[in-house]
Amino acid sequence: MASCTATVPDLSASGDTLYGPRICWQPFVDWAWDAHDFDKGDWDQGFGYHSVCDVQRPLARTLNAIWCLNYSAEDYMDESYDRNILQWGAGVLGPLFEVGSISVS
Repeated sequence: MASCTATVPDLSASGDTLYGPRICWQPFVDWAWDAHDFDKGDWDQGFGYHSVCDVQRPLARTLNAIWCLNYSAEDYMDESYDRNILQWGAGVLGPLFEVGSISVS
């Protein structure tokens, strides 16, 4: 079995301290978990299944990326390809997050 040994040198530079509080909300976790077909087996063994709000774990960092791509643009409902990646990134990259129910408690 794999065990996570990843480290994050600077959580502020990576944006994780900004998005971390946003992803630690059960309705968002439930939505992302279902929308991206995550499975417990993909995220246990230290990858964050049991500590979804820990931004030093890959699951929280993945949820941060999902939040960033879905909600960071001022008008995130406009997915025009002639705009920046925050406009269209979720539609294009979102399906690539492959990974039932987890709790943020």
